[in-house]
Amino acid sequence: GQISAQGTSAFDEAKKQRDRLFYSRGYNELRQSVERKYGKLNPGDCWVSVSCFLPKDAHQLLADQLKAAAKKGKGKLNWFPSTVIKELELSADGKMIK
Repeated sequence: GQISAQGTSAFDEAKKQRDRLFYSRGYNELRQSVERKYGKLNPGDCWVSVSCFLPKDAHQLLADQLKAAAKKGKGKLNWFPSTVIKELELSADGKMIK
């Protein structure tokens, strides 16, 4: 929700993290897709972050990324972007959400 629902969305990154490109693969893919879309990470020259973008664009980029992941995994992914999780029921080993 943070990257797709705010007035101006921004990645919250530490300088050391950026310098070392220390990101998870999925986060880095999303970050790169923002840069590909606009031609740079901060198209509006936002002062809050080195990477700011329109929420509607981030929503679409993330939806595309999740769709590709579901296809690659040959499964189905249900995404509920306007949902707040209040409670989860887990399998006995705690590895699966029921």
